[in-house]
Parts: sequence; C-alpha cells; structure tokens
Amino acid sequence: MEEKILEFVQALRKSNIRVTPSEEIDCLHSLSHIPLEEKEIFRMTLQTTLIKRVADIPTFQNLFDLHFNFEDKKNSTGVRPYAPTEKNSLMAPHNPLEENLLDYNTLAEKIDLALEEASTNITALSRHILGGNGGQLHRWIKAKGQEVGIQNMSYFLQVNYYTQKIMESFDWREIETDLNLLLKILAQKGLDGRNLNQTKKLLNYRVNLLKNTIRQYVRQEFEKKDFRFRQKLAEEALMDKNLLQYTEREVEAMKGMVAQLAQRLKELQAIRQKKARRSRLNVKGIFRKNLKYGGIPLDLSFKEKKKRKPQIVTLCDVSNSVRNASRFMLQFLYSLQDQFSRVRSFIFVDEIAEVTDLFKTYPLEEAITRAMTQMGIAYNHLSDFGSAFSAFCDNYLSAVTSKTTVIIMGDARNNQYHPREGALKEIRAQAKRIIWLNPESSWSWNFGDSIMGHYEPYCDSVVECRNIKQLAAVIDTLVL
Repeated sequence: MEEKILEFVQALRKSNIRVTPSEEIDCLHSLSHIPLEEKEIFRMTLQTTLIKRVADIPTFQNLFDLHFNFEDKKNSTGVRPYAPTEKNSLMAPHNPLEENLLDYNTLAEKIDLALEEASTNITALSRHILGGNGGQLHRWIKAKGQEVGIQNMSYFLQVNYYTQKIMESFDWREIETDLNLLLKILAQKGLDGRNLNQTKKLLNYRVNLLKNTIRQYVRQEFEKKDFRFRQKLAEEALMDKNLLQYTEREVEAMKGMVAQLAQRLKELQAIRQKKARRSRLNVKGIFRKNLKYGGIPLDLSFKEKKKRKPQIVTLCDVSNSVRNASRFMLQFLYSLQDQFSRVRSFIFVDEIAEVTDLFKTYPLEEAITRAMTQMGIAYNHLSDFGSAFSAFCDNYLSAVTSKTTVIIMGDARNNQYHPREGALKEIRAQAKRIIWLNPESSWSWNFGDSIMGHYEPYCDSVVECRNIKQLAAVIDTLVL
C-alpha cells in the first residue's frame, strides 16, 4: 500500500498539486492509524494530509478514483480477494440433494493444502494465481507491464496492444499444467467427482480473473495518463482563451493557475531581492578599518543593503463590460495580497472602493462575491476611468509612495466621458511606476470609446493581457 500511496502522490505532483515531503510522511503516518478497508475514511485521510487548496479537490478526487480500486479492499484483512461474488457464484445453490457439495471456504482450504504439498513442483506465479493471492498478482502484473513498456502508452488504441503484450508475457501452458497437477493431487486426496468439478471451476475462475485484472490494469494505466493529458489540454485551451469569454465555471477551474502565477511572482521577487542583497566591497570602509595595519587590507568591509518590502497598489475595473475578466483579475489580486504583505487593492466603475480588508478577512470566493456586489459602487454604471482616477487621488493618493508600483487592470473604454489624464499623471508623479494590463487586443485600443492613448504616456508599461498565457508572460516585468 505504501508503494501505491507514493505513486498516487507522484500523480498529484504531475497534475500540478504541490505536495511536500513532510506532507507525504504525515500521510503515511496517518494511514497507519486508520482502517484501510473503509474507503471514505481512507479518502479523507489522504485529502486532509495532501491537499491544501479547495481548487485542487476535484483533481484529487479524479486521481483517487483512478488509483484506488476498493473492489479488492479486503486484501489487507486476509479475506480472499479472488472469491466469486454472489452474482457470479460458482458454487451450487443450496439444495438438499447437494448436501455433500463442499462450500467455497472448504474448497479454498483444500486448494491451499494441495498448493502447499505441490509447492516444489509448481511455479510461484501459479501458486499466486491458483491460490487467489490478489495482492501479489497485482504486483506481478505491474512488473510485467513495466517490462513491456506500458509507460510509453499514449493512445486508447494501444490498450489492447499492451494488454496482449502482458498476456503473452505469462506462460499460460505452464499455468494450465500446474492447474491439472493441483486437480490430480486433490483427486488423490479423495475429492469426489462433483467437488473436483467445482474445484476446477473455481481454479479456472481465478485464472480468468487474472486475465480480466490484466485488462483492467492496462485500462487504468491509460486512464491515469489520459486524465493528465486531458487536464493539460484543457488547461492549455483555457490559457489561450480570452478572459472576457470565460464562463464562471472556467474562472473557477483556473483558480489553481492564478495562484501559481501569484506564487511565481513572489518567487521571482525573492530571487531578485536575494541578488540585490549580495554585499559589495566598501572601499572607504576597508581603508578606515585597516589603518591600524598601515593601510594593508587585512580586514574586508562590505556595504550593507537595506531590505525593501515591495509595495503594490492595484486598481481593477469591475464594470459589466469586463465582468468575467474582472472576476479573474480579482482572483489574481487576492492571490497577490496573500503573497505580499504590503498590497492595497481597489475596484472601480465610475466610483472607487478599497477591498483590501475584504481580501484579508474573507476566503477567496466570498471576498470576490462581496467585492463584485457589496462595495457601495454602482456596478451597473458605465466605466468612467477619469472619474475613478480623480476619486483615487482625492481619497487614497497617500497610499502611493515613491516605492509603490501601481497596477491598473481595465480596458480603458471610457464611454465618452472626460479622460481626466491629469489624475493619472498625479498618481504617476507619486509612484515608482505604473503598469496597465489591458484585457483587450492591442489592435482595438483607441478605437471606439477606448482612450488607451490618453493614458499610455503616464504608464511605464501598457500590456495586452487577454489570456492567462499573456499574463504569465508579463509576470517577469511585474517583479518589483
């Protein structure tokens, strides 16, 4: 089971779910205290120890179903996994005329004794197959699968091919010979014809079950790969899709990607700060420090750099024309605020409102819902960037200092209102820089009611940001 858990953790990582080694150890430790045959408890233990984000739960659930088949859950309890079920029972139904017919457990015990007696004359594989040792057989099938290169399987049409390859890797003639030897031993032990016939059915059932298990194994391996493949294709399609065309479900599906972008931004920032902290020689300090040695530089002195915390102010347009893009951008802002300690976030249509405390107080979904509905601004009004920038200058300009990067997210469609460029100019004069992310294609800027050209001179960078791929590309430029 430990091997299977580790394989499952690898699958989570390949699906971009972050699992640390310590979480992996915690999971294995926790599983040692719970009954493995209880699927729900087992699943919840894995989920609580390995999953940290709500957005990763659907992926976890899909992978869990692919990796853990609880049909053979009784392996760990010692109950025979290859026992026929009631539905496909090989045993004759209860009949007074059949009272001498042995039940399944008795036949299984006789088979075990015969296997023990013939242990030197039959192969280990046959002992596992005919003895119904499901756990060992799964490991055997998995090893055979690796031998025939199942890890290279890419297409559904290859399922039958690899099933056949694994089938051919077993010596079925030898298994048949061992089966007949076992029946011969049981006959010598006095098993009558009818019970011998039942035993043969049971042994054939176990052999056929092995074949079915091989098919099931290959199909599951394909589904695991296909899940990751389909997940990757879906993510790539969403990364290329215009933010303005996102459905709410797609916005939900991309939560994980948004969090990754914010995390990447933080990591890039950390790398840059680390480089910046590298000390440089302080020539004057070295001379002063080594005067006692006659000016010979025996002790070195380095310039200390002050650690600067990044300051970010974000302004996000949440009008109806960019509603889906806004919801996505708010998720990005929420993640930014989670990654950096000094972030102030604002939303606007023609009025402006601060949502910093909202993002700090509530979980993601509730914070965004409140930001989109309950901040006291007229959400149904037409966008008025000029009015919003002026309101920001009147009420929040003190939030901007020479160390602040201002990030504006909006399409710059001002609905024929006055642009009031002076307000943005005032913000720029006080800020370190302004970066504008526009969710429309650059070819549409300055057409119709777009006034991007009025604001562009006061921005250090204006970036087309229509999809996640473009946002990921500009992350590097956002490093403060």
